[in-house]
Amino acid sequence: MGENTSCLFLNSREPRYLLTQLIHDSELARSLIIELQLGSCEQLERISVPMGRILGTPKSETFILGAYPDAVVYYDDDLAVARDAVPVVKKILTRFPNASALVLERNDGNLSFGYAYYERGKLVRALAGCGDRGVTLSYGFPLPAEEEYFNKSIMRDGEMFMLSSHGRIQTMSSVPQCGGQMAYAVALDFLLGRIGGVVTEIEGVSRRQGNQPPPVRAVTLEVFHKKRLRL
Repeated sequence: MGENTSCLFLNSREPRYLLTQLIHDSELARSLIIELQLGSCEQLERISVPMGRILGTPKSETFILGAYPDAVVYYDDDLAVARDAVPVVKKILTRFPNASALVLERNDGNLSFGYAYYERGKLVRALAGCGDRGVTLSYGFPLPAEEEYFNKSIMRDGEMFMLSSHGRIQTMSSVPQCGGQMAYAVALDFLLGRIGGVVTEIEGVSRRQGNQPPPVRAVTLEVFHKKRLRL
């Protein structure tokens, strides 16, 4: 998994649907680009990604889109976790009114993180924060993946600290320091259908992208350039 990411997962079908052999629909992708008002975009390439793998934040002026029957995978640095959904998230939720969706942010450089979980267009849970400001958004009740962290937390001088793992070493860390781990734990639960829908592994897909053998199954996504086509 990437250390930095900004993405959205949406599922209108049964739990774990996003981990099945999804077939990317290029025509649906272009229809979504129009509906989401992303502008005239140029397709750069098609990529194949192991199912369950969370990609890093796309390069500037690009976005990544996977469009499937009743499901969407979308990476874009314009995505953000907020109490009021940013415009592109609102449009996606409106387009798929019966779906469950998860917006995920992580930037280990400044210890910023965020995740927002929606059911049928309604925000159910959101948590966000960063290293210099602490927790900046907390809405709803903790999801099951968060409980492991909150149950092992303590209050110290008015600030919450959580037990976090770094390899075999466990330390007490602030919420922003644990935020990236919690964000991926929530993403894992969403993909596995434990909520609507990492911690370390999903069906043989390791969090460490080094020497692990590639899984048999993969999903296809398209990479687009945001700038308008030259005439």
